[in-house]
Amino acid sequence: MVTFSGTERLERIVLHREEYHIDSTNKEVAVILLSGSFRVGEHTFERSDVFSQEADGFCVSNHGTCSLLVSDTAEICV
Repeated sequence: MVTFSGTERLERIVLHREEYHIDSTNKEVAVILLSGSFRVGEHTFERSDVFSQEADGFCVSNHGTCSLLVSDTAEICV
């Protein structure tokens, strides 16, 4: 789970077959998919790599906890 201390920075995260939680309480968070795939609610994000496809991701603001479901592998930037 990603949490924020007030000294935030970009972070590259590789996820494998897991549910990953992001707490957006009192903050705005952008998640960019670099490669792989994940699902948030009913929306699936897929991208083979950063060179052959356009960027894909989402932004969430003061929404509480958001869950990314990774069925195989996903590389994200938060």
